[in-house]
Amino acid sequence: MKWNYSGNPADSTLDETRFLVGDTDKDKPQVSDDEINWALTKASDDTTSAAALICRHLSRHYSRLADCSVGDVSRSCSQMAQAYKDRADELEAEALATTGLVIPSFGGLSQTEKETLSENEDAVQPAFSVGQDDNPGSSIDNDRLTRKLI
Repeated sequence: MKWNYSGNPADSTLDETRFLVGDTDKDKPQVSDDEINWALTKASDDTTSAAALICRHLSRHYSRLADCSVGDVSRSCSQMAQAYKDRADELEAEALATTGLVIPSFGGLSQTEKETLSENEDAVQPAFSVGQDDNPGSSIDNDRLTRKLI
């Protein structure tokens, strides 16, 4: 396996990606240079996104392996899998924040958000609402009638 790391992430995108993944120990390499270069190509040379791809790969790799112990020596592959998954989540969030991509959101999830949305004149209002057909001048108790219908 071809594995290089200069010790200075500023030297190359490969070194920066390897640094973000945490694969900097030459005695225990995790991924090859070719794998990192492939991830950089897939991520359009964005090192943070490439590192997230590599971390997802490592998480899947370790999730296939069993936790084991022999005498005083143990290896917890499930913890390693979880750690790489968590790191991938962090890197993906960081990549989204730095690329300027916006994740869509919608309001009305809580009573406070619904009230805030209805008070905002610039917000697009829903086409239908509870009580939109109520007639305030009517002698009918709309609340009582609604409860009977439900």
